[in-house]
Amino acid sequence: MRKSARMLAALLCASSLCVPAGAVEASPTTNPIYVDGRQVTLDSYTINGYTYYKIRDLAEVLNFEVDYDTSNDSVQMWNTPQEPAAPESPETPGGDSSQEEEPPSFGPNSPITANPGTATDNSSTAPGTADPQNPGSSRNVADGKLTVLLDAGHSGEDGGSHDAAAKHFERDYNIIIAQMVKERLEAVGADVYMVREPEETKRILPEEREARIRKFARQYPIDVLVSIHHNGANQRATGSEVLVQIAYEKGGPGQELAHCIEQAYKEVGRNIRPTKYQHSEENDETDRQYLLRVAYEEDLLAVISEYCFMDVPSDLQLILTNEGQQKEASALTAAILKYYESHAY
Repeated sequence: MRKSARMLAALLCASSLCVPAGAVEASPTTNPIYVDGRQVTLDSYTINGYTYYKIRDLAEVLNFEVDYDTSNDSVQMWNTPQEPAAPESPETPGGDSSQEEEPPSFGPNSPITANPGTATDNSSTAPGTADPQNPGSSRNVADGKLTVLLDAGHSGEDGGSHDAAAKHFERDYNIIIAQMVKERLEAVGADVYMVREPEETKRILPEEREARIRKFARQYPIDVLVSIHHNGANQRATGSEVLVQIAYEKGGPGQELAHCIEQAYKEVGRNIRPTKYQHSEENDETDRQYLLRVAYEEDLLAVISEYCFMDVPSDLQLILTNEGQQKEASALTAAILKYYESHAY
């Protein structure tokens, strides 16, 4: 989200705190509202000639955090997610893995042994040299073997998003889904590598995760990096969303892969939130998410999948059971394979 949008959010939030005291007449407004060129729907009201919005609604569409501090009756807002404390005795989520369903078959090209897409001649481009208009085009690895790098977000005391009771943490579900996707992709012939292995219990610092991604990208012919996450916001937001490198904000492979994921999630009953392209506040020309930025620097296509919101009970229920986890993993696997039915690898 660009800085101008955040400044607008701050101004709107400040004005919404100053509702006149006493009896007032409020009437709903119908003005169209746009965020980064995309129309959004918000409840808004006109009071004494001024338009007011709910702070939590603004937080959801402008991607900032808001909370109420009862100790001093103050409204707290911040731009970056706050890291939750690790649970004292985390429980192992999920069901009996022995009940897993058989990996599904995906189309006439399964198992993956040949590239159905049209390879691009990269002979004039040195390996590792990024094309700013098309990250991944210069990797020169169209070898007919799909190679995927999976990143299970968060680890150790970095639990990521969690439910209201801080009992279920996304780091545990991220690795479960990543393992399931790995098994499904390998079952149809793909090579799959993991940024974080299941047995790792300590926190992986951002710089270490960056180093691992760079090492994989340089050592193996990685076609795509998929980072698996589960969201958290304001205990109201629901749905699935995909974060994409800003290089593809106007179209291209990243956007196309995101749409494959969104369609697959829609087919299993998820409501789909708009595709996200997050610009860094320090440099509008780079990605805010370090994982997407590092992948771009390594000339690697990458997306971040956020299947559901951990802090909303109805969304959380989707991943508490083995059946729900299987459904998410199958949808994400199908989306990756669907994309590569028409793209070179």
